This record gives sequence, structure tokens and C-alpha cells, in this order.
Amino acid sequence: MRINAYDDAINAGDMIYINGGQIYAYSSSNDSVDSNGEITITGGVLIAIGSSAPEAGIDADSNTIKFTGGTILGLGGTTSLPSSTESTQNSIVLDGVAKDSILHIHSESQDEALTFLVPKQVATILYSSAKLSLSESYDIYVGGSVSDGESFNGLYTSGEFSLDGASLSESFTLTDVVTQLGGQTGPGGGGGRGGPGG
Repeated sequence: MRINAYDDAINAGDMIYINGGQIYAYSSSNDSVDSNGEITITGGVLIAIGSSAPEAGIDADSNTIKFTGGTILGLGGTTSLPSSTESTQNSIVLDGVAKDSILHIHSESQDEALTFLVPKQVATILYSSAKLSLSESYDIYVGGSVSDGESFNGLYTSGEFSLDGASLSESFTLTDVVTQLGGQTGPGGGGGRGGPGG
């Protein structure tokens, strides 16, 4: 599913539940995913791209966000944080990177955790995946290239990543279910069709 919107790309007055599929949701001027209730994601792929602050990639006001599976990327000026007590899948929050840059994360043992061609420069990137493991150390690179790769709207699912031309942005060890390394957090902007937003 691919959604391009001026207002919220996905909006719910009550709650949002995603358990599979592939969703690309882009909003040019508001939150990408905006719920006035809880957000629960148990599977599938979600790439949610919102506008600049105060708009968010994923916005649930002060309600609970629970990630138990799936691959989630939320890009925007800010993001609501997933619950560290309700979620069983790990998440990180990062500073944004330049448009059309590859954001690559791999573990100390060189296992790939993310390779994503960032389509828009934003302040905040939220990422959640089963590839992120507690107590594991990771390196974040910006730049580089991918050969013979296939992707879903920039999220590479195959291919060979090269560090040539990439720069090391940060190294970290995952110590909590939700780890904030950068970016901005908090409710997103005004509401869309489902009712008032953050």
C-alpha cells in the first residue's frame, strides 16, 4: 500500500493496529501516522514520513505505542515514543540525515540491521526491528552505496552495501527497549480527518 497525502496519511480517532503487509505513508504537510488513541504494530513493514516539526512520522499524542514485531521507520520533525514496558521489540530514535543519503546500521559482528535510502531530510528518525538486539553494539554510517539491491521505497531487502564514501556517524550499545540517540520526541501537529491531533 502506498499513500501520498497533504494531510495525515493515516489517521484514526480511536486506535491503529497493523499486523502485516507493506505500507508507505507520506504526508507533505502533517503527521504521517496519527492516532488519537493507541498504536500497536505486530508485523509487516511501515515507512511513515511526515513533515517538519511539530509534525511527526508517528504520532499517538500521549497514548501508548506498542511494537511487538514488524519493521518500522518513522521520519518527521518529531516522533511519539513507543512504550518501553509494553513493547517487546527494540527501537531507536536518531537524528535525521541528508536527503538521498543511505543510512546504514550494522552490529559489531557486521550483521546488517538497517540499510535505508532516506527520501527526505527531517530532524528525527524512529526505527524498530527484530534486527536490533539488547546488549549488542552497533555502528551507524551515512553514505556509501548498494549494489544489486532490491528495496521497498528505499528500505533495502537485499544487495551488497559498500562503506566506500560512507562516514561513521555514531557507535552505540543497545541497553533498553527504547533508546534515544538523537532526534526530537513529543506529540505531533494538528489533527486530520479522524479528529484532533497532538
